[in-house]
Amino acid sequence: MHRSPHGSPRLRAPAALALATALLTACTGSAGDGGRSADGLDSERTGSERTGAEGTDPGASGRTSSEQTWFEPGTAWVGDFGDPHVVLHEGTYYAYASPVGGRYLPVLTSTDLETWTVHPRWSDDGPPGRPGYDPHTDEEIPREIREAGLDDWGTYDLNDALVRPASWGLHHQQGPWLSRDLWASSAFPLGDAWYAYSAVRVSPDRFCLTVASAPSPLGPFRDVSGDAPIQCQPVERDPGGSIDPSPYTDPATGRSFLLWKASGKPDVRPSSLQAVELGADGKPLPGAPVTTLLETNHDAAWEGDTIENPSMVTHRGTTYLFYSANYSGVLDADGRSNYASGYAICPQGPLGPCTRPDPQVPLLGSEGERQGPGGSAGFVDAEGELRMAYAAFRLGENLGGAHPHPRRMGIVTLEQAPDGRLTVQGQQRDPAGAVTRAAEQLAGTGGDLGRPLGPVQPTPDGRGWFQAFERGWVYSAAATGAHAVRGAVAEAWLATGAESGPLGFPTTDEARTPGGGGTFAHFEGGSVYASPRTGAHWVRGAIRTAWGDSGWEAGPLGFPVSDEQVVPGGWRSDFEGGSITVDAATGQASTTLTGGAGG
Repeated sequence: MHRSPHGSPRLRAPAALALATALLTACTGSAGDGGRSADGLDSERTGSERTGAEGTDPGASGRTSSEQTWFEPGTAWVGDFGDPHVVLHEGTYYAYASPVGGRYLPVLTSTDLETWTVHPRWSDDGPPGRPGYDPHTDEEIPREIREAGLDDWGTYDLNDALVRPASWGLHHQQGPWLSRDLWASSAFPLGDAWYAYSAVRVSPDRFCLTVASAPSPLGPFRDVSGDAPIQCQPVERDPGGSIDPSPYTDPATGRSFLLWKASGKPDVRPSSLQAVELGADGKPLPGAPVTTLLETNHDAAWEGDTIENPSMVTHRGTTYLFYSANYSGVLDADGRSNYASGYAICPQGPLGPCTRPDPQVPLLGSEGERQGPGGSAGFVDAEGELRMAYAAFRLGENLGGAHPHPRRMGIVTLEQAPDGRLTVQGQQRDPAGAVTRAAEQLAGTGGDLGRPLGPVQPTPDGRGWFQAFERGWVYSAAATGAHAVRGAVAEAWLATGAESGPLGFPTTDEARTPGGGGTFAHFEGGSVYASPRTGAHWVRGAIRTAWGDSGWEAGPLGFPVSDEQVVPGGWRSDFEGGSITVDAATGQASTTLTGGAGG
């Protein structure tokens, strides 16, 4: 596999695609969930097990330090917070997530979307040890916690927003408190109550959905599903069941809906995002039809084998469906990930199918230290701006630590174009689709690059964008336009450092030489020429000018047989029929002919 100058593999040729598929197959969980693990389902830390470790800069890379593992009441939180779901209520933002820190339903609050505070204790009457105080008789603490058999400090500190989980589901005791596996919880107000939805493991490879109610966004939430799930895909149709529940209220009609991911069935049915109307009790309306909003797009390489995490938001008259796609874990020890976030537009809201405006490009993908931004959810902030919360890995973070690759919550602002398309504020995009358009144009002229091997990605220098295909690459920059490189020409250019090297971005597509004896492409800083008998070599500067003046490959020098090389007093390139040397002192080029060119 070719290791690119961008620090991640640029897969090439069908063999690379097969390898990528094998990696995904090896990593993906059999529940059809994109390979997600139920992070944060560690034993409850209570009493002497408590730790106040707060971690350090969440943006630091390569650190090995103490990761936040105890959900300490009232403290600032920068630890793992996967699948975040943010709700604005009466000037305060509430963020819900998958289990972490020994809590079924961890909740953070913020007033500025920057500093996030852990759910407070249920009571301020303590602490344990104060004369006359007993947390087990403190009625401010939910009864379920008081009767859980925890010690005094464990009872006082346990700030789980969900105090009564579903009575059904696979039993999995994790310390004195947790006894079920939950995923990707979300919450919203409905009538006079709040409802929180979660996926519950019902067998090793299958999940179903539940609901809990509470008087406030902080809880305490108590399961109200009864003795069975409120929704679960038929096992014969979707063996992995249902995950990632997310509620939505249509601002135009006031009707509320529940969205979720149906796992699909490998090689039979793609994973999909579904919706059903809810009743006043927070449960699906009996007999209400289920709508398929979106299915996995196997023609979009960035989506991989699955889509998940639906989240619906209406903003300035347009209803959006946010979702995540591909494998949700890490692909290597450093924490690289192909998980990403996309969106679709839903003209009928949750009552009809949605359409991807830019199917080949994620809204937010891996870039630099931020890897695998997914588990995303949209929301509108206090100023009326459209936002998206997500969780991402930091490249190389916590390697060697007890909790490597924590998922950090991030929030971006989204900009809405007149046609409804979205871009991430401050992130350079390729709004005209130059990369995709160039690939389509080549396909139409017989120069098909094959299937995309990944999404359109930004180049590390921020100047442009690129996408890898089975038989080449397309690079785009504002100064050069979008151009395709492939074969030996591409390999020689990549070896120089690609767009970050001395040649820069391509300024032409790879093409045949006029005489048909080879191929070439021009770049900002030079050219690469290739032929079957000489291989591919680059020329630039005064050497390139002198060679061009002599007739390029059709002249007496023929094709280059070496790259530019340093020699005493200057530098030289060799050709089939001679050499060109540049004097470092004068910048003058001199040509030596030896014959033998076969241009």
